[in-house]
Amino acid sequence: MNPIKICFILICLAITGNVQSQCNPVFKKMSNQPGPLPSGYIWEEASITEMSPNSYFSVSAVQRFSNGGNSNVIVFHLSDTGWVKLPSVFLGTRNNHKLHVINGEYYLTGRWKKVNTKTAPAGKFYTAIKLVSGLWDTLPGSTEDSSQLETRFASSSHGLYRALIRDSIDVNKQHYAIGLIQQYDTSLQKFNPLTSVIGGLYGFSFISGKNRTLIGGISKINNQSTYGFGYIIGNTIKRNTVSSAFTPYQGYMLDAYNDHIYQLDMSNKPLIKEFDSTFVQSIQTSYIVSGSYGDLGVYNGKVLYTTFESGKNNRNINILCKGQTVWSTIVQEGWGGWANRLSSASGFYVLDHSGFIRELGEGRRIEGKLFIDLDSNCVFTDSIDKKIINRFVEARSDTYIAGATSDTFGNYIIYVDSDTFGLKAPSLPSNCAYDSVIIDTMSIVHNLPRKKPGYFDLKAQFFNGFNARWNSISTITIETDNIGDAADSADIDVYFDSRLTLLNMPAGFTVQSGNHVKAKIKNLGYFDRRRYSFDLWIDSGQTKPDTLICHSLSAYLYNNDADSSNNIDGLCQRVTYSYDPNHISCDYKRILPRTPKLLEYFIEFQNEGNDDAYDVTLKNTLPPALLPETFTALGASHAYKLSLNERNLVIEFPNIMLKPKLNDEEKSKGFFKYSIMTRGDLKNNTQIDNFVDIYFDLNKPVRTNTSVVLVSDLTTDINEPNKVAASMNIYPNPGNSNVKVMNVTDGELIVYNTLGEIVSKLSIVNGQCEINVSEWANGVYYFRCGEMTSVFVKTQ
Repeated sequence: MNPIKICFILICLAITGNVQSQCNPVFKKMSNQPGPLPSGYIWEEASITEMSPNSYFSVSAVQRFSNGGNSNVIVFHLSDTGWVKLPSVFLGTRNNHKLHVINGEYYLTGRWKKVNTKTAPAGKFYTAIKLVSGLWDTLPGSTEDSSQLETRFASSSHGLYRALIRDSIDVNKQHYAIGLIQQYDTSLQKFNPLTSVIGGLYGFSFISGKNRTLIGGISKINNQSTYGFGYIIGNTIKRNTVSSAFTPYQGYMLDAYNDHIYQLDMSNKPLIKEFDSTFVQSIQTSYIVSGSYGDLGVYNGKVLYTTFESGKNNRNINILCKGQTVWSTIVQEGWGGWANRLSSASGFYVLDHSGFIRELGEGRRIEGKLFIDLDSNCVFTDSIDKKIINRFVEARSDTYIAGATSDTFGNYIIYVDSDTFGLKAPSLPSNCAYDSVIIDTMSIVHNLPRKKPGYFDLKAQFFNGFNARWNSISTITIETDNIGDAADSADIDVYFDSRLTLLNMPAGFTVQSGNHVKAKIKNLGYFDRRRYSFDLWIDSGQTKPDTLICHSLSAYLYNNDADSSNNIDGLCQRVTYSYDPNHISCDYKRILPRTPKLLEYFIEFQNEGNDDAYDVTLKNTLPPALLPETFTALGASHAYKLSLNERNLVIEFPNIMLKPKLNDEEKSKGFFKYSIMTRGDLKNNTQIDNFVDIYFDLNKPVRTNTSVVLVSDLTTDINEPNKVAASMNIYPNPGNSNVKVMNVTDGELIVYNTLGEIVSKLSIVNGQCEINVSEWANGVYYFRCGEMTSVFVKTQ
């Protein structure tokens, strides 16, 4: 068998009473991949939602231009003999191009005003082009009026067809689309009318097949009633008059393997109906699937259906094994967005954001419960142990990182391939010694008991980008995370830059003096995480673009805190003039060559559309200068799922429900924060460029700015880092008299105030020194010795 012809094998297990399937599908990267892209091109994922099933499949690469969104496209087609790279062609705006392979000939359909040297007549577009002698050329007779509402194309071995959406009719105040179906006549070089159709309540679908073309979700063909669908073989139109089980609604798909017609009834327990020349079968599935998108694929009797599953924070790929009734569900791991799913003549595939094709095959599943093991027996006891909800669980191997946030029952499910994985929940210590999992079976249940810490430990950090907009309101968010035993109370002190004006602060906080605010928080439970947001005005009279504004945070328990190093945090932000809310920023602008440096990246996104964003996906290809194995997730605005395969980082926020910016500014925003180490061999003048593609539901990605970190041996000053790292120990901190500086490289210690002025210089001997701060003004100070830095807060 040709290795390209991959068979998707679903393994069925016997369950008491009847035979059901247990599938653990994952999308694995194919060994045979498209060729390298020319400079300036990116993978165009939205173009592969439906393929001509006569071929295996194709993917497209697009070169983006700034002039009105116009671009060039290259199509890669996978055939029996491997990948075929087709020539590039100019694409106009709003061009949803699709490749058709008809008896070995290549056609592209879409909308073109110009093809090579040919320009469409005034008020018209070319809608189909053909590859002739290695070049794309217009297809005679394929122009249409620019006033045409919508055009869809499909094909089979009998040729190319198009459906013109002409108008709609109203029946009892419901709209039903009217379409005109045409077939391309190669001898007459024009599209000839075949029939008219009237769609169901949701329009109709037009789908390519091997030997027939499906018209799904219709009520009439040429004014004659049909049960839900019809199909075309050659120039003959077939109405479904033999099975009334089918209805005139969306949810239709052709099996790319044998041309069988499927309909999925969109209900909580989807009903699958199959038709060949007569009714074949009806499958009442028993798994409840909600919030359907109607995204359906079929291959050799196996059904793939994507949904948003409300109430469980999941966006799912649901697989129905052939002949079974129970759905197997996986949470999509990120490298293939929902628009990238396709069923072709040889299986199910997705295209990831870096251009790798992945095939759906049998994978592995790790599932379990995250809980506090209060009785210390490493076994979950419902009446004793405490479930840990909304905490990230990570599975990490030598080459792959994946994870998910535990749900409201403490459960997590992570899909991986066969390997040895270490499981952990960051910041939560284990009481048991089996957090390493060798997964070589279809699935494994592996609970994660976390021990009752037995000590007190509070962590505090800022959650903000490293840039802030000039002459506007800046919202600063802080977080306290009780990662130890339950505690009675803690004090929080925040010092905001004195040049800002404090507008609003959370309940319980009071102003001590200037921009110093304080609060006492009480009743901190196990793993109790709390966030507080403050609004500050960045005054144009006090600052200017590129000014550095700095803030500090400290939070201390009244109990003895086991780790004081995580009780303080500092944040410095560069004031910028223009600021895109979909943004990535780094805590350093410049680092030294040949010196590993831990960088922190902060990704911000905002829904600027006119409706709720149900799901958001972040796709970030890590630059070569960064070490993927050192990646650590530091937190996010909402529950998330993560995968990191090679350098392809994907963060999914299922069911995030971001409000439109115009409706609710605060609830329209989200963020993700991570740290990662640079390589230790980076040469002088190396530039680390990092950007993110942000997907709001099924829309095309929004690309952020490019965060730039320069590797340079130039002498830097206090303004170089945007984030002040707590890399030396200062005790006590905050303090008001004598403080000790410890664990520092010998050399000169320099202390700066928030204006960048030098306050003091001291010599470090044997890794420590002592300094009297009683005469210093209250506020924030920055300690630096070589590359080591830390924040200190002077109090009364």
